[in-house]
Amino acid sequence: MSSTGPTPILIVEDEEEIRRILIEFFTGNDDYHVSSVPTGTDAVTFIDQGHDIGIVLLDITLPGMNGIEVLKHIKLRHPNAAVIVLTSVMDKDIARQAVGLGAFDYVIKPPDLHYLESLVRACKLLR
Repeated sequence: MSSTGPTPILIVEDEEEIRRILIEFFTGNDDYHVSSVPTGTDAVTFIDQGHDIGIVLLDITLPGMNGIEVLKHIKLRHPNAAVIVLTSVMDKDIARQAVGLGAFDYVIKPPDLHYLESLVRACKLLR
């Protein structure tokens, strides 16, 4: 991920309202270039098309391909991408698995947007 220009963020979220809120929140900041997809399969297609991804906000429970499978794909294709996992339920096993696969952090939905932004900024600093 380049330190110049806006950081590319990919939002992978099937819940339309949450996806819309995240898009609006991060689009309002010139530091980010926001893309979004509603399914894990769409995320894999987006990634495989060669789009630049720096930070991914990834729902765990997605139709078709789940977030853990998408996380594995992201880390194979973009090992330096920072992934913040989003979920509706706290499951310590899933959290442990996601972090073990390279997720930066694990956030319960609906996320506190300012906390989520602080995680995104931390991801930017580490890259």
